[in-house]
Parts: sequence; structure tokens; C-alpha cells
Amino acid sequence: MTDDAMDLLNNEPIARKKLVIVYIIDTSGSMSGDKIGTVNAVMEEVLPEIRGIGGSDSDISVAVMTFDTDVCWMYDAPRPIEEIKWTELKTAGWTDFGRAMGELNSKLSRNGYMGTASLSFAPVLFLMSDGCPNDGYEANLAKIKGNKWFKHALKIAVAIGSDANREVLAEFTGNVETVVEANNGPALARLIRMLTITSSQIGSRSSTMESDGPLTPEQADAAKEAELVQVIQNAVRPEDIDFDDGW
Repeated sequence: MTDDAMDLLNNEPIARKKLVIVYIIDTSGSMSGDKIGTVNAVMEEVLPEIRGIGGSDSDISVAVMTFDTDVCWMYDAPRPIEEIKWTELKTAGWTDFGRAMGELNSKLSRNGYMGTASLSFAPVLFLMSDGCPNDGYEANLAKIKGNKWFKHALKIAVAIGSDANREVLAEFTGNVETVVEANNGPALARLIRMLTITSSQIGSRSSTMESDGPLTPEQADAAKEAELVQVIQNAVRPEDIDFDDGW
């Protein structure tokens, strides 16, 4: 190899892996008032706090999908944290969770929001909802579970209020321990902030090696989920589920 070729190789920038965080937010009519107000306020504050969490080896971008009777994206593609300007969410309509899962499935692909597997971390999927699906969601949820990006994603759900269907949220995450409940504004704000920062840190870190050898992708996924569960168990406070101070 010539000196010129070596110089070119040495100057080649190291590819940074990409982490996409997808927020899936229920904006049905029951989310009106303090619930959506808290979501708007804390999201506007917390996103700047995760800038640079991935360090020099990764880039974090964000996609925001809202679902009620319709499904909408805040932007037409995931945006780098530095470019995100939060748009205040409004509420209306029903909780069409099945439609949301169908739309999410279409975006979790190379032709959608994901890049090549070698240059991308598995996404972080963050679901927030206060109610029950008003549509037949089962078929689309079953379909997305066959999506490879979804299978490997780090999935979290926040049940907002005691009326939220925790069983459906656990179907989404695949683990009841990654569903947390908030029954008042301060608890919701704290959990969104804590889970956003924690999931960004975990999701943007490779978990490929143990002392006895390399991990399979499934083992790496399980290690990240176990770390998230431990953080949740240590962080959830009694006031997060205090029904006397509810919505």
C-alpha cells in the first residue's frame, strides 16, 4: 500500500453507530389537560439533556409518533437531538393502538427509519398511554413482533393513571417489569426524564462480551433489558403509584 493510500486510510473518519429513540405517545381525548401538559413540558426539557450521551462513538436521533384516531409523526424522519424542536401535542379522538403498531412496523425497516444493522444500535421504543385500545390491535401487534428491529429493541412503557391497560403495555414491551405506572404529574415527569436518560445510556452501549466469551444478540438484548429493569426497580417510588394523589 502506498504512503498516499495509508494517509487516506488513516484520515478516514470512524463510522459512528446510530441510536434511534422512538416515542409512541397516546394523544387520545382522555390524555387532555394535565396529562398531555406534563408530557409536553418534560419532553421539551429532557431532550436537550441526552445530547452527547452516546459519546464519540454514537449519534442519537429521535422520532415522535402520536396516536389517537389518527397516527402522526412529529417529523418525517428521525432528527438528531441537536435539531429537535418540540412541537406541543394536542389531544382528540380514540385510542387506535393497532393502527399505531401498523405504522411503527412500517418504519422499523431499512426503507423506513432504520439503517444497516452493522451501523445501528437496536432502537429504543418508549410508549406512553393512559387507556385501552379502541381498535382490534391484536393482529398488528402480533405482526410487529415478527419485525427484527422490534425484537431487538429496548422497549419501555409508562402507564399514565390507574385506567391504563397495563396488560396491553406489557404485551408491547414483552416484560411486565418494563412497564411503570405514574398516577400524578410529578411522578410522570420524573419517570419520563429518568427512563429517557437511562434508556439512552443503555441503548447506545454495546453489550457484546462477557468474561467467558462473546454474547449472542439475544443475550446482549437480555443483558440490556435486565439492566433497565434493575434501574426501574431502584427508581420507582411509592408516590409514583399513589392513587390518593391521582389525575
